[in-house]
Amino acid sequence: MRTGAAALVSERACLEPLVFLHNPKAGGTSITDALRGCYDPREIAPTLESAPHERRRAAWGRVSRCRFVAGHFGHEVAARHFPGHALITNFRHPVARIVSLYDFWRRSVDPGLFRWSDRSGPAHARRLTFAEFVRSDSPFLSLYVADFHTRQILESGWTKRTIDAGDMSLAKERTAAMRWFYVCEFEHQSLAWLGEAFPAVVAGRGIGRTNVNASRDRTVPSAADVAVIEERNRHDLELYEFAVASLQARAAEVVASRRVA
Repeated sequence: MRTGAAALVSERACLEPLVFLHNPKAGGTSITDALRGCYDPREIAPTLESAPHERRRAAWGRVSRCRFVAGHFGHEVAARHFPGHALITNFRHPVARIVSLYDFWRRSVDPGLFRWSDRSGPAHARRLTFAEFVRSDSPFLSLYVADFHTRQILESGWTKRTIDAGDMSLAKERTAAMRWFYVCEFEHQSLAWLGEAFPAVVAGRGIGRTNVNASRDRTVPSAADVAVIEERNRHDLELYEFAVASLQARAAEVVASRRVA
């Protein structure tokens, strides 16, 4: 996402109830920061997570009346506790997302956040080369680096499951029905749709950048690494391509309607 202040909001508490299925390392913190300004602080749920090390299932029911909810949880949480909320999410090409995750864990995360285990993400990233990281058969790492987003939209990114053709159809159906979603590589189209989907958000100045790896020493995956990531994320890649095509069609409709107006 381009550098800039968070999207401005013309008035507060004017958006419909939303659940943001936050796909890690895909611009989600910036999106959350921008959209939170549309709600009264009392209507915003605390960040709800369902990663293995931070499950707080009891908390989900206690915030079921909140109008804006965001976190790295999956569709199961939204369906059970927030059935009347519209869904949004964020996409990023799987290769770029996993490179960013690796670099973030290696250079940007406070080790204290993962003091609970030497098998945590940062511990893995700091111990392994990138080639080893993306090929790891660690059950913990596999949750993060193999089809996380598809599993998140189906049920939970933290639940390992076999994804079949029926699952992919359902994931695409849910994606197509979302009130809005962001695609990192297509910011202009994403913001054009944002302005149409949520007129309260003044998207012209973009969405700010948060949790960015400022280091110039960024990982450059080899061709072999890319092939491994794409193989381990076949479903995420298919869903990403579906989302891009859907976004481009919707953005084109927005542009056409503005010309007519």
